[in-house]
Amino acid sequence: MINSELCRDFLDNEEKEIGLFLVDKELNIISWNSGCENLFGYLKSEVLEKNLTTIIPSHSVEGFVNDIVEKKSLDFVEVEFQTKTNQVLFLNTTLRYAHDRVFFMVFAPNKEAKKLELKDILNPSQLKDVVISIDKNGYIREFNEEASLLTGYKKDEAIDRNFIELFLPSTYEEKLLAQIQMTFRKKSLYITDNFPIVCKDGSKRKVYWEYRLFNHNHRDQRLFLVSPNQTKESMQTQKLDYLASYDLLTDLPNKNLFMQKLQSSMDKVARSKNLNLLLAILDIKDFKSINLSLGINSGDSLLQLVAKRLNSKLRDYDTIARVDGDRFAIVVDDIENDAFSSKILNRILELFKAPFEIDGNTINLEVSIGASMFPADSNDIETLINSADLALSKAKKFNKSEYRFFMPSMYEEMTKKIQMDKALKDALKNDEFFVVFQPLVDAKTKEIKGAEALVRWEHPELKNIPPLDFIPTAEDNGLILEIGELVLKESIKYAKQIQQDGWKDFKISVNISSIQLLQSDLLKTVNTFLETYNFDPKYLNLELTESVFMENLNLCTKLLKEFKKLGISISIDDFGTGYSSLSYVSKLPIDNIKIDQSFVQDISAEKNPIIDAIISMAHALGLNVVAEGVENDKQYNYLKSKNCDIIQGYYFSKPLNIEKFQNFQQSHFVDGTNYINSENIVSQSELKELIR
Repeated sequence: MINSELCRDFLDNEEKEIGLFLVDKELNIISWNSGCENLFGYLKSEVLEKNLTTIIPSHSVEGFVNDIVEKKSLDFVEVEFQTKTNQVLFLNTTLRYAHDRVFFMVFAPNKEAKKLELKDILNPSQLKDVVISIDKNGYIREFNEEASLLTGYKKDEAIDRNFIELFLPSTYEEKLLAQIQMTFRKKSLYITDNFPIVCKDGSKRKVYWEYRLFNHNHRDQRLFLVSPNQTKESMQTQKLDYLASYDLLTDLPNKNLFMQKLQSSMDKVARSKNLNLLLAILDIKDFKSINLSLGINSGDSLLQLVAKRLNSKLRDYDTIARVDGDRFAIVVDDIENDAFSSKILNRILELFKAPFEIDGNTINLEVSIGASMFPADSNDIETLINSADLALSKAKKFNKSEYRFFMPSMYEEMTKKIQMDKALKDALKNDEFFVVFQPLVDAKTKEIKGAEALVRWEHPELKNIPPLDFIPTAEDNGLILEIGELVLKESIKYAKQIQQDGWKDFKISVNISSIQLLQSDLLKTVNTFLETYNFDPKYLNLELTESVFMENLNLCTKLLKEFKKLGISISIDDFGTGYSSLSYVSKLPIDNIKIDQSFVQDISAEKNPIIDAIISMAHALGLNVVAEGVENDKQYNYLKSKNCDIIQGYYFSKPLNIEKFQNFQQSHFVDGTNYINSENIVSQSELKELIR
């Protein structure tokens, strides 16, 4: 049996007569065994990272590379090679294409399959090889036990049936028919070949064949097709097939084999009258942070345990595949009703309720599942997968394990998202984003202590687009990295300008998204801007939402300690909307807690236990408290009476562009009812329009 352990050894094969090497998508050689050194004369150190044209003339490369990328596999083709001494060799070569790599298996010039004698073929029990004989019309006359094991057909089911019609995929029929006719014409010609057969269960198996013509009983001619048992060539080819079809980490089918199995299942369901197919795509939430915090080896171990758990609860004939880094796909092709589909998905979610133990660490995983149904949601494989992907994107919006079935309305949302993606890219290109500043005011003295920088988008046609309408999309497509960097740069630049205008202790607060934290070199970027504008780090405050902390606690703690070393202060934004755990707050390197505006808006005249508890807890831990979304006297007076430190909201000022903010900050004390000038006065009707 070919498994991942054998294949891991495969690329280190020391067989002198077989050369094994790999090239990447740029056609650079990335692996080279001793067999290649023996065949071509190049040491491993001489060819690694060199282009394939080092050993194959460029005129030969173009032809077969295009062929292998299209067909995914080529077997026993003659390839022109050039040795280190410029000797030209035409060698039998087997190739596989997978994961943007091409696997080469090259046989030495004298390597030849064992030619079987008639006496051996007529006594196949001694060989344990697959033996099938056919007459000149293609009808099966002999069919041994090994052939039954390979194909799934019993002897009496195969005898007298046409070999090509029974076993050959339609795409191979014409080619093999011509080969068989040529063999009968040329009498004793010996040939080796490699072609797939269709087994009784509908699966396809690529088989290495030897076939030769003999006179049977001195009367009629028979063509014997023999698949040798475990020859080196067939074993190596099986290993290449395994590499092309299975994930070495989990032993599950990879994306290539998954696509074949999915199509086969769709064909099966299409032939039935009352069955449906469920396609489920499963994604592990926040897997990247696990890799970053525990290491890649622990991440790999976790993926193996996930695969094992999935295999343990699903049936043998259901398809489970690893189709991407932390993404798995499940196919169930005997669905009778919607309730059965939901039952399967709930069963999968149940698997992740128990924690995983990895290298002494207990890991609780959350997963997202997107599901689509065949034929209800689509009649073609590509659209079916896209539909499940759309459903997955919906499920991923939840903070807990969740599944979602595809709905047609998701395509409308996808169209809008695509339009928004393009508009965001254009906005970055055309400098449509700008920064506004909302004052942070001392609750007792009404002195402006600084400002929070907020991003705004002025579209040339749609005008002002609210952040809630574009930030989620920017986070999904990764453009938040560029937008966040722009906001950070502009905020520090303007803050420095304000300080140079005379406000020496002006402090600026900037929001940081989870994407920035995980996918960009944030510490280096912040340092670069601080140095560029000669800005003192103690006047910079970074805000992260509570959910970012909890989803990436270990990574956050590590990074924030680095920021603290620079003198930068840290705030938890939207506090109270997530976990709000006293234990984790006390361990984090933070300076401020921002009470979410949803609690501020619910303030009554007398008792507000949640706000009271947050302020009391924060002060006990030596943290400052900022209340955002303050709009009226009742809210302001209550917060002030409870010793809230900083007030932010329309009660004092809406967010202002840099020019208006500079005018506004001329006075460090702000009257709660009279603004610096009439332009800054915001009525209650305007509040409803402006607050989004």
